[in-house]
Amino acid sequence: MKKLLSSLFIVFLIVVAFGASVAFAAEKYPKVIRIGSSGGAYGKPFISGTLGIIHAKGLLEEEFKKEGIKLEWNFFKGQGPACNEAFANGNIDFSENGAFPAVIGKAAGLKTKVILGSGPSRGAQIMIPRDSKITTVQQLKGKRVGVIRGTNTEYTFLKALELHGLSEKDLVRLNLQATDTEAALATKDVDAGAVGIRIRDTGVAKVLYSGNPDIKYIAPKKAFPESSGPVSAVYVTEKFAKEYPDVVKRFVKVYLKASRYVADEKNRTEIFKLWSQAGTPYANIKEQNRTESSYELSRVLSDDFHTSQLKALLDFAIKKGYAKRSFDIDKWVDTSYQEAALKELKLENFWARYDKDGKVVKTGTGLVQTAKKH
Repeated sequence: MKKLLSSLFIVFLIVVAFGASVAFAAEKYPKVIRIGSSGGAYGKPFISGTLGIIHAKGLLEEEFKKEGIKLEWNFFKGQGPACNEAFANGNIDFSENGAFPAVIGKAAGLKTKVILGSGPSRGAQIMIPRDSKITTVQQLKGKRVGVIRGTNTEYTFLKALELHGLSEKDLVRLNLQATDTEAALATKDVDAGAVGIRIRDTGVAKVLYSGNPDIKYIAPKKAFPESSGPVSAVYVTEKFAKEYPDVVKRFVKVYLKASRYVADEKNRTEIFKLWSQAGTPYANIKEQNRTESSYELSRVLSDDFHTSQLKALLDFAIKKGYAKRSFDIDKWVDTSYQEAALKELKLENFWARYDKDGKVVKTGTGLVQTAKKH
């Protein structure tokens, strides 16, 4: 009887030991990593930016192949607000999208963390029908304008209006997806729309105003200040970060390796062609980035300038009634994964760092090249 009890006790210890190790393994790695992005605006299962390179080249799949972790990609036509909804419903773990909808979501209670950033965009773009008689932004007063609400696109559009002495109250705004706005411009059901320039090349629309100095437009020239441009970021849920910190660090590491690839001028043509799979023609991508070097395009770090931009976006969201409460941006941003990955990759000094006003406080030692006319 004593031998039987002793044997059972040994079996019990083995079960407990193996059970604990299995539980530990389950906690260390998820079965699937679910990523959402504000891509898919043109109905294509692709995105641009660094995450687009990661997706197209299967870099995350390769990183987690050994552990058998699957990658699930979601490309939301509804852009940032759709990413917020996916976070709220527990359908995604990571996201890359505009910071304007992200701060709105965080203010509403979404439990996310910012783990990487990006530089500001180059401002809003306003398209009008090809035969429109409108020649200034001020002439949009009282006109019907298509723009998707709660997105970076809307934010840049509203800032462009402010730059020209108008507000959203001066217009009739229609909440339309990018493709719907393009269709409405073609049928003249809207007088203007905040969309990409690809519709210009179809011959049915022209550019009234663009915050991008590389794009020609017909309104009187007025520079869109870089400090007013929206920023994007990479987010993870607090729950996922707590359960799988090593996975988050490796995710960021892959992201920074891909950004380093983007920084190399010799990869420029390949990268633009990959980005074009999201629906914006290669020629348009080349035009929009004509005077920005690949090094500038690769900037994805969250630094003091990025944080100050997030704070400005939150203030704007509260001012316009999109956010009902404030929150601590500094606590929302977690650069620990970024800094750990940079150190591991020996890229700590590769990218420049900026202060809250956008001034360089630490010059990058990477591919600091003079932008060329590509």
